Amino acid sequence: MSLEDSFQELGVSKDATMKQLTRAYHKKQKEYEGHPRKLAKLEKAYGIASEYCKNKAIVEGEVISSGQKKEEVKATPEVPSYFLPRVIAYVIDISIISVVASLLFALFPQAENVTKLTAEVQKVQEQYLSQEITTEEYVNQTMDLNYDISYQNVIYTIIDLALVVGYFVIYQWKANGQTLGKRVMRIRTVSANGEKLTMNQYLYRSLIVHAVLFNLFSLFAVLFLDKSMFGPISMGLEIVQMIVILVCIFMVVYRKDGRGLHDLVANTRVVMADEKELIKCEN
Repeated sequence: MSLEDSFQELGVSKDATMKQLTRAYHKKQKEYEGHPRKLAKLEKAYGIASEYCKNKAIVEGEVISSGQKKEEVKATPEVPSYFLPRVIAYVIDISIISVVASLLFALFPQAENVTKLTAEVQKVQEQYLSQEITTEEYVNQTMDLNYDISYQNVIYTIIDLALVVGYFVIYQWKANGQTLGKRVMRIRTVSANGEKLTMNQYLYRSLIVHAVLFNLFSLFAVLFLDKSMFGPISMGLEIVQMIVILVCIFMVVYRKDGRGLHDLVANTRVVMADEKELIKCEN
């Protein structure tokens, strides 16, 4: 495949920026889904065109005048995302999942049961505060009610897990490292070593940062363990989950690269989506 054919396949001219080239490549990728031959041709075209860009950038960086030092023009490295945009994006995304999960769960009769059980918990708390019941009675009744609520919430947990995997894993993988929240905050998840991210890497992140692993354990506990064992195990899981979240926040805030525990496990990092300096390919 010639150089001209490569740019023609991507649908851009030879004076396109590297960013424009990459955007055209990802756009074509989506168009060619399910067409292996077209994708193979596209990959080859992108490889030739991007190599041309890199080589041309180096040539343009050379100072031809005598006595001047040869320089190489390189793209500015991707800038790690700031903490606040990540937090806001997370809140946006979790809010979307929670609203959708609640709307779907409301279609099941268990939703009404949860409402009634929650009201009972509040009533027990009021009785304890007014000293109508002892501490032992309060603890026993609360633990029983919490177990009943968790059992009635099994369907909600399943819905939530399905939405989390569908949104944070499958959708984010197809959207090139962006959820709706990340798109709003102009950040994206990328591979730490510069390679293309796999769906498994998004799954590893979600197991930790979106509590998929802990919800699976909780689901197992409420379905298969005795009521007397559920309380301590559930409390232990909540404590471990809180510790993991705090560790992730601490690492994101204080590490120079802004990578949390979930990023290290999945070999990813979150960067500002529009902070890369453009490299221009000239004829």
